[in-house]
Amino acid sequence: MNNQLLSFTSAFAIFCLGTSSTFASDTVSKKGNESPLYIKGKNNSERWKWTSNNLQVLASADKAEACQLLNVPATYQNESKVDFIISTDFDKKTNERKLVLLEVRFGQGKVISLKISHFSYSTQAPQEVGPS
Repeated sequence: MNNQLLSFTSAFAIFCLGTSSTFASDTVSKKGNESPLYIKGKNNSERWKWTSNNLQVLASADKAEACQLLNVPATYQNESKVDFIISTDFDKKTNERKLVLLEVRFGQGKVISLKISHFSYSTQAPQEVGPS
């Protein structure tokens, strides 16, 4: 799986790997009370496998084909950018959340870019604040 991903990244300049400390839940495509969008698969491993097997097809797809392949809900059909969760992990010791997202950008009726980004951030339990 990783070899396919590496060979794809070296063959196509539109695929980027980035790391950011941005709050990831602001990046994941989600409208109203809808659940965040996930790549097809029941768990992280299946979603990575699907991603590595379908990136090349997505890179050359028109918007309709890509939306069908990704099971994009109707509420996102007119968006120019849609983000999907590939993997999500939570470290209970450090309270660190990690997300890997696939960003798909559309333009002129086709996929114009694909980007995979890694986000990690820590959460803290609320603390009581007393008088100063």
